[in-house]
Amino acid sequence: GSTNTTSATTVQSGTGDVTITSTDDLVITITDAIGIDGAEFDVASATGSITINDAGDAGVLNVEGTTLDINDLTFVGAGTLATGAASALTINSGTTGTLAIGDDASAEIINLGTGGAAKTIVIGSESGASSIEIDSGTGTIAIGNAIAKTVTVGNTTGATALTFDVGTGGINFGDTANTKAIDIGGVDNSGADTINIA
Repeated sequence: GSTNTTSATTVQSGTGDVTITSTDDLVITITDAIGIDGAEFDVASATGSITINDAGDAGVLNVEGTTLDINDLTFVGAGTLATGAASALTINSGTTGTLAIGDDASAEIINLGTGGAAKTIVIGSESGASSIEIDSGTGTIAIGNAIAKTVTVGNTTGATALTFDVGTGGINFGDTANTKAIDIGGVDNSGADTINIA
């Protein structure tokens, strides 16, 4: 080819392949945009966007074993999804799709908001008939079981109700050896409470 300003060089073939082979490094230097229009791989010269396998579901982006496919991202080892400082990370499903975390059969530990900084963690929605279920197998469910804190369950809005119930295991209130005050009903409030003990 020529290095003249307006000169163009075309390399083409008929139905055969065009092969470039080097026993050393192959260096391509481009001072303007690059465009590639292939059957399974495209690069848009105007925007630089890359399309892989634009006709099906067979193409993947493979970086040292980690693969990005049309419907999954699989890390070859431990993986991290992160954003820069002071920026948000949003993960959503479709309009009615399920957002599943740790729903496989592996026996793993799932940590949510366990870092060293002070965090506010919000779980659940107040919209419509939204509900939350917290469950376990034969292991325990512990809420607020570490450093000293105030644990509040329920609220005083409208007809809000709170139900405690168990099977044959019994219900225990304040049965540890610590010295404490146990307040049930209208001891520290001015409301007209009704307490029924069967």
